[in-house]
Amino acid sequence: MRALPVLALVLLASAACSNAVPVSGPATRIDSPDSELENFEVEQDRFPGDVFRLVCATEDRETGISIEWRQIVENRLTTETTQNFALDLHLEQVIVPDPRSLCVFGRRADGSTRFEAWRFADVSESGTPAPSYLGGDRWSLPQRTRVVVLWREDASGSRGGLLARCATLREPRGMFVWFDRSREVVLFDLDGGRERIIASPETVPELSDRYAGLVAVETDRGDAYLLLQRDIGSARARPILALDADRNGVPEFVRAFELTAWVSEGWDARCPRFLPGSD
Repeated sequence: MRALPVLALVLLASAACSNAVPVSGPATRIDSPDSELENFEVEQDRFPGDVFRLVCATEDRETGISIEWRQIVENRLTTETTQNFALDLHLEQVIVPDPRSLCVFGRRADGSTRFEAWRFADVSESGTPAPSYLGGDRWSLPQRTRVVVLWREDASGSRGGLLARCATLREPRGMFVWFDRSREVVLFDLDGGRERIIASPETVPELSDRYAGLVAVETDRGDAYLLLQRDIGSARARPILALDADRNGVPEFVRAFELTAWVSEGWDARCPRFLPGSD
């Protein structure tokens, strides 16, 4: 489940959906708390039958999410339709952990934070396989079968807002969230709603510092979940690594690296696109 690497399709999607929300897949996507606009990236999921899904927002990003379904054959749009879902929050980000799920992050009018997990079936309400184009103006679209509120907190809550989010790379799917006030990194189970504190300033003091994003990378040592500082090329950079060596979705350790140790232990070669030592 990754953005389709076809430039023509990305340009087509961008032109048709200028209100695309920050949409992230399970890997190699950075979320920045400083600027929502720089995260307005278009991502499309491909399904059988040359069907593509694009997640968009309403213009003011406060009334709903639109899922645009398109059939694109040989880089040519043949037909399209839309599903609309109402929201009672200001949408901040959508993450796509797998083709049948959406994770929705936003704020209520009173300043409270909410994180929801949506689940979609592989059939329509009438029971036909979905998504699929049936001909003419007829589509079979997945029905949303579940909405689970995994986290809600008042504006004055102990954890605060959500600084960064990142989906796990493996089943069972989870979501890492880095909180603003408590500075905890928490892993949420998207199916059962359970949560696990992965790290906090008590165990990793660097979490109290300023970091720009959270990203997931597959490596030969396991699945790496990384908190990145904005000035990642600086000798002062201290990337934080949570390593899931056995790839079961739960990191075994979390550690902040000095740049010299990052390079000497080989992480610069394993994560060359994101972190210090890659130049």
